[in-house]
Amino acid sequence: MDKQNMYSVVRVVLLVVFIVVALGALIWVASLSGKISSIDRKASSAQTAVASLTTRIASLTASIAKLKSVSTTRLSSSVSVNLPTLQSTYISLQSITYPLLLANAPESLSSSISLTTITSTNLDALKPLLSSTNTYEITQMNNLYYFAYPGSGVTYSIQVLSSPYPDRVLALVKSLRSAGVPAFKIDYSSQSGLFIGVFPDYNSASSYANAISPNVTSIVGSGASSWLIRTIP
Repeated sequence: MDKQNMYSVVRVVLLVVFIVVALGALIWVASLSGKISSIDRKASSAQTAVASLTTRIASLTASIAKLKSVSTTRLSSSVSVNLPTLQSTYISLQSITYPLLLANAPESLSSSISLTTITSTNLDALKPLLSSTNTYEITQMNNLYYFAYPGSGVTYSIQVLSSPYPDRVLALVKSLRSAGVPAFKIDYSSQSGLFIGVFPDYNSASSYANAISPNVTSIVGSGASSWLIRTIP
C-alpha cells in the first residue's frame, strides 16, 4: 500500500473514532442532563414537602396555643367561681368566737348597703350567714349577739361623731376595736361617721351606749350624752 492510500485509511479510521467519541459524548451529556433534571425535580419536591411540613407545624403550634389559652381560661373561671372568699372560708370552717368575728368584721361600710339585724344566743347559728357573706357587723351585750348583714330590714347604731377626714375616723375605729368595742365607720358623700354597735331596736342601742360609755370616752373623748342613736346606713 502506497503512502497516499495509507493516509486515506488513517483519516477514515480517525474520522470513525471521532464520530464514535462524539456520539458517546452526546449520549453521556444527554444522560447527565436527565440526571440533573431528575435531581432538580426531586429537590423541588423536597422543598415543597418541607414547606408543607412547616405549614402543618405552624398550624399545630397555633392549635396547641389556642387549646392552652382555652384551658387556662376555663380553669381560671372555675377557680374564681367555685372558691369562696378567704374571709368567709376562714370564719365558717373554724369554731367561731366573738373576738374572731369582731376582728374580721369590715372596718368601713358603704352608705349604699341596706342592713338588717337579727338577735342570737348562739354563734353557731350565724354560720349559714357567714358562709354566704363577709359584709357584716356584730355586737355582744350580756348573753345576746346582734348580727347585722345585707338585707331588707332595720338596724340601729350609735353615732359617736362625724368628720370630713375618713383616715382619722378609721384610726379611731382601730383603737376602739383594739379595746374590744365594736366600732366601724360609714362613708357618706362628704363625711365619715364613727359608729358603735348594731342593734335591732332603739332600746337595745340605748342600753349598750350607757354601758360602754366609759371605755369609749377614754379613747374618743366624748360621752353618751353627745352621741346619736339612729338607724343606719
